[in-house]
Amino acid sequence: MLKRLEAKGRRERSARLWRAAELFTEGKLEESLKELEAILNRDPDDAEVLYNMGLAYAKMGRYKEAIERLKRVIARF
Repeated sequence: MLKRLEAKGRRERSARLWRAAELFTEGKLEESLKELEAILNRDPDDAEVLYNMGLAYAKMGRYKEAIERLKRVIARF
């Protein structure tokens, strides 16, 4: 049962990440950030999500928030 829950979580993450990328490409940055935030709520150290959030914030001109997310990515390595 645990394996099924983990697999479901991975599928949900993947679907949300694809949706966030799609929204980003369409210029719907706030909506993209909401999808990414949902993933981050489950895994606060997800470097891929933090990186994508940093890009979205930078594109929105919200540089302080972008830098905060990107610093968290760098700290992981």
